[in-house]
Amino acid sequence: MLRWFALATLSLLFLARSGFAAQPTVVYNTGFETAEGYDPTLALTGQDGWISAGTGGNGLIDERFPGQGLQGYVGFDQPPLNSGEFSFSAWRPVNYDPIAEGAPIVKFQVAMEIADSTDIANRDDFRWSVYNSAGFRLFTLGFNNATAEICYALDDEQGFQATPYSFLRDTIYNLEILMDFEKNTWSATLDSTVVVESQSITTSGATLDLGDVDAVWYYLNPDAIGDNFMAFDDYLITAESPSPVRPTVMPLHREPDGQILVRLAGQPDVDYIIEASDDLVAWTPIKTARSSDGVIDHYDTAAIGKKARFYRGRLTP
Repeated sequence: MLRWFALATLSLLFLARSGFAAQPTVVYNTGFETAEGYDPTLALTGQDGWISAGTGGNGLIDERFPGQGLQGYVGFDQPPLNSGEFSFSAWRPVNYDPIAEGAPIVKFQVAMEIADSTDIANRDDFRWSVYNSAGFRLFTLGFNNATAEICYALDDEQGFQATPYSFLRDTIYNLEILMDFEKNTWSATLDSTVVVESQSITTSGATLDLGDVDAVWYYLNPDAIGDNFMAFDDYLITAESPSPVRPTVMPLHREPDGQILVRLAGQPDVDYIIEASDDLVAWTPIKTARSSDGVIDHYDTAAIGKKARFYRGRLTP
């Protein structure tokens, strides 16, 4: 009895080898290189579908990130005096509906750096803002160059919220913003540090889709704008389906005639296979099924008369 009941532990070890990874869809990707058609003598906006709002500086810079070719940037060149502007934004529309496409897990990745002003009295704010396809701002992750603080804002009336984290100026970071449009949550990681966790994509019931992710230069003092800028590279947006839950298999009990009742617990409405083995080498499928609650029970009649029996569960190919 003890020998076959211990199969739950063995099955979990095999489950780790038979996991399923969804293949992401590339929604948009650019490295800002000449091979992609970019011209470093021109502004970023107007190239490869990038557009902007405002008259602030933007363009392409060579080898700001050593060995990485061209980078995009916003900042540096000030808008005309008395322009009345408070910010400049550059973005590449993607207009992607994650839920309709069956890929609600969206990841935005970018290498970025906040380059400091030559006059440190004139520092500004740089941001990544996420909009839906209707042009409504859903949330923003901000990098305040005056304080070096990292903050965020949702689509509510609370304004920017401070995080416990800061950044180093003139330092390259890898930023990842992970959005789950089905669960209406987002998180942000800077290198290996989670700086924002499990916030709402929308608090106001706005349309949950992805219009664009904007690089924003916000002038903290429009009368004293700095020549600081945000450089960025390897701009990537991907989308994928949530990975089905890895199943667990548990032999529940042995019947008087020697059958073993095996239970697989997984995700509702997903096809799973229960396999059995006598020696942990040769595996035989004994049940393929799906259920509305993710639980599949099966009586293994082949276990009759056997001293040992091992089980594992996996997704169907």
